[in-house]
Amino acid sequence: MNVLPHQIHHGLGRSGPACVILCPPQQPQEPIMHTHTYLIREIDLVFKPLMAAQITTQPLTAHQTAQLLYKYWDQNRIAIAEEFKVLYLDNASNIIGMSTIGQGGLNRVTVDAKLIFATALKALATRIILAHNHPSGNTKPSSQDHAVTQNIAKICRMLDIDLCDHIILSPTQGHYTSMHDEGYLPAGIA
Repeated sequence: MNVLPHQIHHGLGRSGPACVILCPPQQPQEPIMHTHTYLIREIDLVFKPLMAAQITTQPLTAHQTAQLLYKYWDQNRIAIAEEFKVLYLDNASNIIGMSTIGQGGLNRVTVDAKLIFATALKALATRIILAHNHPSGNTKPSSQDHAVTQNIAKICRMLDIDLCDHIILSPTQGHYTSMHDEGYLPAGIA
């Protein structure tokens, strides 16, 4: 069969009424395999040199932990908005690092457990200490604080990570609550 030029095939380029030309069905062609190049990033954990903590006892007491947190907490935000941070420790309770997990509003902060444990696993942390602030100054744990702590404790058990404490800070230096010391941590933790 003759192949018609594109314009004639569609009845274009001629005067008069358009005509329809029937073409035989095309033979099935082999599927065309497309190859794509993807750029894959290597995930790396980067530590910023922040802390020069002088700790005299291991493991950390709640008071030492609170003092350390006050030292490195943004004092311009502690009375304004809630923040949630995690201290990551090794088997000997040496501090590996600290990470800010969430920044919120006046009375709440969203805590994504995946962020906590992604960092813990990448840093090979075997212990963690949770911390957040209450801009109101009332350091009594809320029902949401208890729920977050329980949820994180469950994941800790699955990953064989010790949840050592959950410290709630007020804007007033030295005023804090240790959920461990108050007996609020789930049984078998710390």
